[in-house]
Amino acid sequence: VPEALTNTMAIADRCQLKIELGAYHFPVFSLESDETIEECFARTARDGLDKRLEQLGRHRGALDSSQLQTYE
Repeated sequence: VPEALTNTMAIADRCQLKIELGAYHFPVFSLESDETIEECFARTARDGLDKRLEQLGRHRGALDSSQLQTYE
């Protein structure tokens, strides 16, 4: 749709994004009191794993009944 392309270009022209090339831009993490960055990483990874295992548990019945686990 030509109008969509025109609108996209108009929005892009309004953006003032400047990215310094060749420099690192690391995220800033909120550490809990007396927590090291290594402990933060371990906590974040553990929280993510717990979330995924919880999702797997919720969907396990559907996977078992559909026999998708035998799909190769």
